[in-house]
Amino acid sequence: MSIGVIITDDHQIVLDSLSMHFSTLPDMEVVGTLNDSRKVMGFLETHEVDILVTDLSMPYLTGVALTLQVRDKFPDLKYAVRHKLV
Repeated sequence: MSIGVIITDDHQIVLDSLSMHFSTLPDMEVVGTLNDSRKVMGFLETHEVDILVTDLSMPYLTGVALTLQVRDKFPDLKYAVRHKLV
């Protein structure tokens, strides 16, 4: 059984890079990539996801706000909030 990962970031290059990286890891499956944090709740309701990887700084909902929004509804979901390097 593979570990399902969803990646949320507002930059396509980051989504593509992280998706490619996770796809090379054994027992990991990228279930989806989203560039709009507002779409995450709907996605989680219809897909089996184990880990949410999200950017800290995004339009609409930050990674922290997104995590706070979904944690009560999906208590078993694990989170990784990524910060951009400058």
